[in-house]
Amino acid sequence: MTEHLIRLRGGWQCDPSIDEGVSSRFVTLPLHSPMTLSAPLRLIRWFGSPRFDLDHERILLRMEHIEGLAIARLNDREIARPSPGTANLVLSLDEQLLARNQLVLEIDSFPSAPRDSDDFTWGKIALAIVPRTGIPVEPRGDSEKSHR
Repeated sequence: MTEHLIRLRGGWQCDPSIDEGVSSRFVTLPLHSPMTLSAPLRLIRWFGSPRFDLDHERILLRMEHIEGLAIARLNDREIARPSPGTANLVLSLDEQLLARNQLVLEIDSFPSAPRDSDDFTWGKIALAIVPRTGIPVEPRGDSEKSHR
């Protein structure tokens, strides 16, 4: 069996967390320009639990290009608090998923990029269904370690 990716691109509700005069809006990930949003902010995404065989498969949350991510929560439970500078993180979600799930990413800052840079990317987020064997991940999502 090969890996099956479910990319969580569209439908992210973006809530500025300090400027109460700014209303929320929807964004698509990955972000390609940090100038359109300012941190701190909160990104919220609802998704259904994919079908998978718990005996033979695992479901992972794969997050890439997430510099500045302070906290990740799944269904109001903290699943990661990455250390500063963490760029990529893979977390096991096997037993944490409900029929309907809410993923919340709290972002403290975005990495600085030159204004004329075309290669800025923030937030490639996906669910990955993978074979149960041979995948190095953080159990329960409690670690602060970075994975590349």
